[in-house]
Amino acid sequence: MTKKFEKNNELLITISQQLQDIETNLNKINEDDLFTLQKIHREICNISRTPKGNFFKLLYNSTSSKIYTGGQRFELELQERFKNKLFLDGFGYKVYSQNDEDGIINEIFNRIGTTNKKFIEIGIENGSECNSHLLLDTGWSGLWIEGNSEQRNLTEDTFKKYFQSNKISLVNAFITKDNINNILEENTDTPDLDLFSLDIDGNDWYVMKSILEAKKINPRVIILEYNPLIPPSVNQDDFSTDFIMEYDENWHWPNSEHPIDYYGASLSAFYHLLKEYDYQLVGTCTMGVNAFFVKKELAEDKFPTDTKAAATFYNPYRLLTRYITAGHLSYQNMHFAY
Repeated sequence: MTKKFEKNNELLITISQQLQDIETNLNKINEDDLFTLQKIHREICNISRTPKGNFFKLLYNSTSSKIYTGGQRFELELQERFKNKLFLDGFGYKVYSQNDEDGIINEIFNRIGTTNKKFIEIGIENGSECNSHLLLDTGWSGLWIEGNSEQRNLTEDTFKKYFQSNKISLVNAFITKDNINNILEENTDTPDLDLFSLDIDGNDWYVMKSILEAKKINPRVIILEYNPLIPPSVNQDDFSTDFIMEYDENWHWPNSEHPIDYYGASLSAFYHLLKEYDYQLVGTCTMGVNAFFVKKELAEDKFPTDTKAAATFYNPYRLLTRYITAGHLSYQNMHFAY
């Protein structure tokens, strides 16, 4: 361990202790506490000039406290949402999903019901940790699309019984905004779906826009990975927080030419896009990774209204929140989300 690492490690432990003192008294937070939090934030930002990914590992390995990238404001808002059962935040849990998406998906369909229990998910790696694995285990069927051909054998081996019973099909294809609709048309027997999920770590906004415009599929629920770096405006007519990365047909993440947090689109950008096509934002996972949209006519009074636009449901990236697989383990022994 280098002297620089030791110094950073000691500082992070000190910061962790300061945060714990404040977190135990959230209901009594005052201006002095807020000033301390601002000071802590500056200290974190100045700790190291190492790449962000390495710093995240340093931060995780050095503390047991919950240091969040979004600031204390969002923790207070999350606690308020937990008290209101219309919000989905309190229903999340992980079985096979990356974070707490499994529980949120379950609660959404508890409220709106299902039709054909069909899904399409794009970006599943080997399928062991994705948004539709649990659905597949509980009677659903669908299509997986994955760009990494090296994962195919593992996927087909792990889910052999579902491939044999035609419950799942797999397409290996690198998705772009120009090829997605042909792929969907060639590999689906009905446009009507209960669930569509997209996570390709980059051109997600452009691909989603292309899908919505072409209308080759008609999902009742849409799940999208958003970039949590920029919190959304509270005004639905304010587009200033609509971050969308520049389209790159050959994009792979992480990308050596850009910071690690340069990918995809902000929650506000997806909120405005989906709103054009009559989808209502109904929640985000507490890790600040995925956003959930439901057809407006299905949402009715089953979910909170977007009184503060996308900010009503925003969660920042909580890098120290960790989920351990419940129930039966999948191919991997354990899944961790940092």
